[in-house]
Order: sequence, then structure tokens, then C-alpha cells
Amino acid sequence: MPLPWHEPIERQRAALAERLDSARAQRVHAPEDRQSAVLVAVVERSPEPTLLMVQKRDDLPRHAGQMAFPGGRIEDDDENSRAAALREAFEEVGLPPESVEILGALDDHRTFVSSYHIRPWVGWVSSPPAVWRLDKREIARVVEVPLRAALEQPPASWLHWRWAEHHLRAPRWRFGDDVIVWGASARILHDLRARLRAPDDAPR
Repeated sequence: MPLPWHEPIERQRAALAERLDSARAQRVHAPEDRQSAVLVAVVERSPEPTLLMVQKRDDLPRHAGQMAFPGGRIEDDDENSRAAALREAFEEVGLPPESVEILGALDDHRTFVSSYHIRPWVGWVSSPPAVWRLDKREIARVVEVPLRAALEQPPASWLHWRWAEHHLRAPRWRFGDDVIVWGASARILHDLRARLRAPDDAPR
């Protein structure tokens, strides 16, 4: 069942929270990986919310130019992965932690090349900053993808590859002319869609 787009924004937030709370997120034990967290921020906009994403700079040593959710490595000073996701979102785009209501967590994910263990947290942003403040050392731009498009638009294609003895596949999305989401971010988006019961096209 789709989210109640025709109803007031508060009802949309409540439906999102209810569905995220209905299933337990799968945890991956990978102590050898770099421990990290991301914030899947749903921004309250009128008439429908958006999904906050960032594009990494092209000259970074890892994940250069990729679309991603705000986030990064869990530091020793972070209380937990949730605190790390909020801190990183503030550092990368200036999103105040107090403006984020955490609604739930998604399944853990791993990156296969850079060996990051990612814990995604979904948060509702009711009072976003008037202007996003970018950390220009890492972030090239902020993109707000309409949440309805993110949940209902099928993948543009599926990527297939082999890793060790495993055959893997992952979706790839295109929003507009220049927003391409793939890799771990696409797998996180796929999980969000599954939690919210959005159907995907069959793999191609």
C-alpha cells in the first residue's frame, strides 16, 4: 500500500514511522570493517516530503562523485551509530541534530571495495535549514529527491557482478537528468522501498 500522499504531511510522517517500526532491521557482524552510519533524512516539504542526498566531490580518494546519504565513519567520541549519523549530517550539510526525529533503522550494509559497514538511520526533518551549509571539502552539492519518486519509480537498471564466489546484483536509479544512485546508497534505498512496501520491477 502506498503512503497516503493525498493526506496532510503529518499523516504521511505517521505512516512512515509506523511502517519502519513494523520490522526489525537486520544487523551484520563485521568487526573487521570500518564502522560507519548514514542518515536517510526525509525532509518535510509541501505538498510532499523529499529525500535528502549529497553528491561527493569528484576528487575524493573513495566514492568520488557518487550520490550518497549524509554519513561517515563512527568516531570514538560518538555515543553510538545513531549519534554518528546525526553528527555527520550536521558536518556535511549543516542539518542540526535537534531538528531530526529518528523514526527507525534499516538493514546494515557493507561496501565491497572500501570495506565499510554501514548502519542507516531514517529521520524526519520537520524544520530544515533555510540554506544547506555544505562541507566543501567533501560535498559537491545537495539534492532533494521527491520521496514519492524515490519510492515508486522503478530502478533504471540492475547491476550484476561477482565478488569472491558470490554473484551479486543491485539496483541503479536515475532521477532527472543527472542524479544517478548506485552502490551501497542504492541498496539502502531498495531497503527503504521494501520497508514501505513499494514494488520493484523484476531484475534485468
